[in-house]
Amino acid sequence: MSRVGAAALTFGGAISVAFGRMAITAAEAETGFRRFALIFGDNADLMRSKLEGVSRETGIAMTGLIRQSSAFGAIFSELGEKIGADQFTDIVAKVQNSVVDLSGVAGISMDEAADRIKSALTSTGESVDQYGFNLRQAEINQELMRLGVNKNVRQLTELEKQLVKVNIIQKSIERGQLSFANMSTTLNAKITILKSNLEELAITL
Repeated sequence: MSRVGAAALTFGGAISVAFGRMAITAAEAETGFRRFALIFGDNADLMRSKLEGVSRETGIAMTGLIRQSSAFGAIFSELGEKIGADQFTDIVAKVQNSVVDLSGVAGISMDEAADRIKSALTSTGESVDQYGFNLRQAEINQELMRLGVNKNVRQLTELEKQLVKVNIIQKSIERGQLSFANMSTTLNAKITILKSNLEELAITL
């Protein structure tokens, strides 16, 4: 084995000891890029440019953002045809930004934050209750009233319910000043940034 290869293994081992196993390998990252291209199709370049904005604002590396946003793109895929590419990609970028915010607030990994928000959007919202995001039926009904929508939560389609939840999450972050940009100097935020960049570095070794 070359010295470079040995050094890479040593470095990878050090990362694993410090932070646990890196979330993905290079092969898994490549699979994530292909899935991103498949899900967003003609909108992939536009989505990537908006994620680059998230990356610049937060310091989070692109690899994780691309991989995680694919799951949210799949959830909201039918929106692309209904509201147009720009609004569709805006919604996915907002949700991905919320993942970054939750990771910084809660001190959990980006992947766990993405899983919790994905679960909150597609089920009851209990996965984010402990972090101050109230996505229960009563709160959704309140948000519908604030938006002037003459429906209650039981009359919403799943997609409509998910969009209202995105709105509630965004407002909760704004009210609590919980945006990642506001917390970028905290220990949790620094660890989140470091992990994302170490992950990106690890898959290139």
